[in-house]
Amino acid sequence: MSDNLRPAITVSDFSESAAQGHVNKLQEISEAFSPDQPIIVTIDSHGGSIYGLSLLYSYLESQQHPIITYTASKAFSAGAILLAAGASKSQNKSSPMRVAAPNATIMIHELQAGADFGDIKSLENAIDYFGFENDRWMGILAKAMGRKTASDVRKLLHTKAKNELYLTARQALRLKLIDAVGYLRMSEPRTFCDPILHREK
Repeated sequence: MSDNLRPAITVSDFSESAAQGHVNKLQEISEAFSPDQPIIVTIDSHGGSIYGLSLLYSYLESQQHPIITYTASKAFSAGAILLAAGASKSQNKSSPMRVAAPNATIMIHELQAGADFGDIKSLENAIDYFGFENDRWMGILAKAMGRKTASDVRKLLHTKAKNELYLTARQALRLKLIDAVGYLRMSEPRTFCDPILHREK
């Protein structure tokens, strides 16, 4: 194992090429460390492509390693979904797996799209497709927040904001987008890097 390899990545760009690069790095980490080694995915992003998000999300969901998501700055849009969906089904739900620093900002909203789709039929098909994708990701976000359906998240958004809902770390904690407010860092041992959480008092 390379002395420079650490079980952590930072996601700032959700383009498909950037997401593939993150997946490649995660694969390298996965092969270098034992399955009980937690991997920290730090998010500092304004959001981006749902296709890049899908690639990253699918890979994290398939991981045996404990996945801890963390933001010290901003996790908007796709970044917020990745932050909220950090822990997989196989992990210990009693441990904080989704963490935001006290001064971090999280923003959630419904899917946004803007492009020239050509004729009216193409436009109608695009609307149907993005409606499906919006339902899918709002459903994933609802599950991560302990809510029943995508409609529950839409109702929350439309009640509290026109579309974009900006949250402090404590507000995100109350909505169950995250599990803890505090600062996260890795210990330094080579064979096992233990994440250390300093909770906000």
